[in-house]
Amino acid sequence: MTLFELTQNYFILDKPVFEEDLPRTIEMIEGRKALVNMTSKANPERVIYQWIKDTDNGPRQIRNFGSTNANDIDGDNSMFNKVHERIFTTDGVLNITKVLRSDAGFYTIKAKNDEGASQTKISVDVLYEPR
Repeated sequence: MTLFELTQNYFILDKPVFEEDLPRTIEMIEGRKALVNMTSKANPERVIYQWIKDTDNGPRQIRNFGSTNANDIDGDNSMFNKVHERIFTTDGVLNITKVLRSDAGFYTIKAKNDEGASQTKISVDVLYEPR
């Protein structure tokens, strides 16, 4: 029996894995919108994401409006809040509606499912015109 035949009948369970070929340094332009997709692959596919930005005052968690996030406590107000947040995440996607210079820095993305957890780190550089 081949591996293919075995996997047709069984599901292979795996913790979240971030693709190795995703860029780890992201350039954004000041004043514009930016999206960074760091969605992992996993089985089961239900993954809880947590985005954390390193700041001078220590790590700061970024609000997640993902429908699969168990930490989402906003309930019915989440769509209202999402419209009013300048920086938020939807599961594995970081969304910055208007990039500021202060958005530059290091971000840690944590992903967890029933099989385990993993994390990766990215660096964000903000490009701007000289004043």
